[in-house]
Amino acid sequence: MSTTSQLGLIITIIGLNQPSLAFLHIITHSFFKALLFLCSGSFIHSLKNEQDVRIMGNLLHIAPITASFIITANLSLIGIPFLSGFYSKDTIIETIINSHTNS
Repeated sequence: MSTTSQLGLIITIIGLNQPSLAFLHIITHSFFKALLFLCSGSFIHSLKNEQDVRIMGNLLHIAPITASFIITANLSLIGIPFLSGFYSKDTIIETIINSHTNS
């Protein structure tokens, strides 16, 4: 669901004739989304191929580096300041507000 909304945002920014900004956003979004999938695979591997969420627990102590990566990827995807997702989304919002299409 989130990827669909991000594609809508990318199409909107391309409609405002900003393809380089759309490219920046799709690169940052896809990089951190891929990092989430890689971290999930690392968690599954460290739990000996167990995929049942009810059994997964204490992952912060089992794989602390992977847990820190997944937290960083989540924070970037939601647009926390000073991470790349923030700068990508902030620039898009600024471009939309400053465009003269709604004046």
